[in-house]
Amino acid sequence: SILLAWGKNFMPFTNLFIDFFPGYNKFRAVTMTLVIAQFCIPLLGFLALRDYYNGTLSKKEMLKGLKLATGITGGLVLLLFIIPGIAGSFLNPMESDFPGWLTSALVSDRKELLRADSFRSLIFILLASGTILGFVSGKLRKEYSIVLIALLIIFDLWGTGKRYLNADRFERPSVIQKSFTPTVAVVEIHKDKSYHRVLNLSVSIFNDNSPTSWFHKSIGGYHGAKLKRYQELIDSSISRELGLFQTAFRSSEQARTINDLIPVLMPVFNKTAVLNMLNAKYVILDPQAPPVINPRALGNAWFVEKPLMADNPNMELAYINKIDPSREAVIDARFREQVKGSAYPVTENDTIELVSYQPNELKYKYTAEAEKLAVFSEIYYPAGWKCYIDGTESEYFRANYVLRGMILPGGTHQVKFTFAPSSYINGNKISLASSVLLILFATGYFIAGFIKKFKSE
Repeated sequence: SILLAWGKNFMPFTNLFIDFFPGYNKFRAVTMTLVIAQFCIPLLGFLALRDYYNGTLSKKEMLKGLKLATGITGGLVLLLFIIPGIAGSFLNPMESDFPGWLTSALVSDRKELLRADSFRSLIFILLASGTILGFVSGKLRKEYSIVLIALLIIFDLWGTGKRYLNADRFERPSVIQKSFTPTVAVVEIHKDKSYHRVLNLSVSIFNDNSPTSWFHKSIGGYHGAKLKRYQELIDSSISRELGLFQTAFRSSEQARTINDLIPVLMPVFNKTAVLNMLNAKYVILDPQAPPVINPRALGNAWFVEKPLMADNPNMELAYINKIDPSREAVIDARFREQVKGSAYPVTENDTIELVSYQPNELKYKYTAEAEKLAVFSEIYYPAGWKCYIDGTESEYFRANYVLRGMILPGGTHQVKFTFAPSSYINGNKISLASSVLLILFATGYFIAGFIKKFKSE
């Protein structure tokens, strides 16, 4: 695990695991493999202590092992204390271009940190070795020796843990609650009871967006397991559209209030096709001011007239940056069998709306004079979401790279999306069956014991 944690510094070994060990390439950081060493090395130590305290080793063997362990570990940390430079350059590649005075200060500070930890580790090693030596030589009772070893472990872990989780890491509930106090923008948006999304430009949209996600369905927010397809949409389209807002802000430096910015921002919404199809109805510029309303937000679902087939993902993304999503939809060519028409005219009598929203169930009601092509402003995820029209399971497809699309029959109908992944359902069934079997076996065991005892009496 230590060799794997070297990552790019030992690529032959890393590539071996990436190429031949399934799932290894899903790790976010190679250093996660150090968990194995952090578990196994202390475990080996405890197994050795067990042999010492159980008397399975002779005194000579115990003294020899103690000398080796103390010499190797103590000698290593002593060497690091005396010559900290053997640990490396103390600078990462990104810091090599820093000014000389800064790199010198960084190296000096990091060397001192290493020396301090080396000296601390040496003290713990000598104390632990002394405790075990006292037991082996008969000068310290077994019980006292075990207690002292346990105290050394506690003090070591406690001191190290406090570096990362100390009093400064905790906040009073009132302070945390203050972070989620509704702002002027939040109060204004909550007056709208419709289903919509919010773009908060007053924070780091895709990294520090927790207040927005707490109060609203947000365009941004951070998650370590973000869908790759949505990240690609961010990189290729959303980031470009966010840049349009920055350009508009720079061109209106004389603006003093949010109302002064509105005339400048309205033309921007005509160019934010992706934000519009994601139903970004409100844009927060200042949390303590009313939000800007996006008049081009397309809502939760809408009918489009023209499907555009794309042969590959790059073509899909290229189309998205050019189309008018209120009239056109980009569809992967693999769904061609579901979209057989070249046009689906829309009349003013054709309507579709979201009537019920739950995280795992969405219900829409629509009326259409003929067969229609509908786009739903929800992420396409067929691994769990199933679709029903009036209770009958129906096919749907991916539209506009990340959204859902369907061909809907004419008339007045209900469309329902339900999140019901088979893995979750089957897992629940297996869990239930296992629980029942466990209860039956436990019950049978106790009944059999009772009968046996009853017969013996």
